[in-house]
Amino acid sequence: MFRILILSILLFYHTWIYSQVVNIEKLRSQDTSKPVVGKTELTFDVNRSINTIFTLKNSTRLQYNYLKNTYLWLADLQMMQVDTIRYISNGFLHFRYNYDFRNKWLIAEAYTQIQFNRIQKILRRFLWGSGFRYVLFNLDKYKIFAGTSIMYEFELYIDKTYKDNVRNTFYVSINLKPNDTFLFSHTTYYQPQIDNFLSYRITNETAIDAVIIKNLSFRTKFNYFYDSKPAPAVQKIFYSLHNGIAYKF
Repeated sequence: MFRILILSILLFYHTWIYSQVVNIEKLRSQDTSKPVVGKTELTFDVNRSINTIFTLKNSTRLQYNYLKNTYLWLADLQMMQVDTIRYISNGFLHFRYNYDFRNKWLIAEAYTQIQFNRIQKILRRFLWGSGFRYVLFNLDKYKIFAGTSIMYEFELYIDKTYKDNVRNTFYVSINLKPNDTFLFSHTTYYQPQIDNFLSYRITNETAIDAVIIKNLSFRTKFNYFYDSKPAPAVQKIFYSLHNGIAYKF
């Protein structure tokens, strides 16, 4: 019974992570002074009790800035296996190109993505899209961005059925840092199907980082995802709330 409970918690956690629209805003770097910025992580865990649980994850972010051009490559791949049974196999690969018109408010975007999620019954999801990113405010303490695009989406399910459609994508991203002790960030995506606005997705991510006393800070993050017409036998709503305390020394 305890083993089933632990596995259920792990499945719920990873289902929530990969059920949402990929939040590109938190992954792109605003620093274009360096030609190349990036980060890569490779983690794996092995736990042995009644069963052997193996988890492998790789996250990579690479951004190349050249004159008015920005190239962003993202990869996030994860697998969990219990004994010889693979319970979770999720991930995505994302490539995005930005062209900055240098008029301080308009940036052109084009992107493509491949994603897979066994929990959502999705064998493959392909995206191709393009649009514009708008710089509403870009000050040291206040940054607000918005974006609009049109994308083609193709989903192939595990049972070999498929669905394809064209969606609009609208997003707004807010970063507020009024002082060195408080940081607020929020991103919302709204993705309606272009020929059926009753079919849509909404995802929100809100995070707060506040200093309590010197070197001690409180962090909280809330994620919410809703899909009005998910894959068969997949729930519509996922959400999570994370709270924590961080100490720097």
